[in-house]
Amino acid sequence: MPSGTGGGLKSTTLSAIFAYTKNKLGLRHEVTLAGVKVPAYRVDAALTNFVFYTFVLFIGIYLMALFEQDEDNYLALTFEATSALATAGLSSGILPTLSVASKGVLITLMFIGRVGVITLGNVMLYRAHNKQKTERCKDLVV
Repeated sequence: MPSGTGGGLKSTTLSAIFAYTKNKLGLRHEVTLAGVKVPAYRVDAALTNFVFYTFVLFIGIYLMALFEQDEDNYLALTFEATSALATAGLSSGILPTLSVASKGVLITLMFIGRVGVITLGNVMLYRAHNKQKTERCKDLVV
């Protein structure tokens, strides 16, 4: 499972989060799972990944709920958004009734799910860092 090509959270990420939660509730300083110490950078990466995926999913569901006026299909919208972000290929059957804006949100969620939120975040940070560097160089030249 950890090397799967599907989007979403991997089993290793979920196991690291489980180990972190279990050890923190037990007031332990080191994170261990089945007697093996989990490195801090792995736990940090797992928690960051989980928070980003959750944030992106909630934003996608919120936008789709704004675009769709039917209050009866909130669970179906949640299912569609989760399936899109996980690139699972499942549907509840409401796709033909969705607005163009909601379909755009689903396409964006599929893209983010396939590329990965960490990769996308790193690209955005890299661009912002380069832009800052370029602006500092312009100030030095003048």
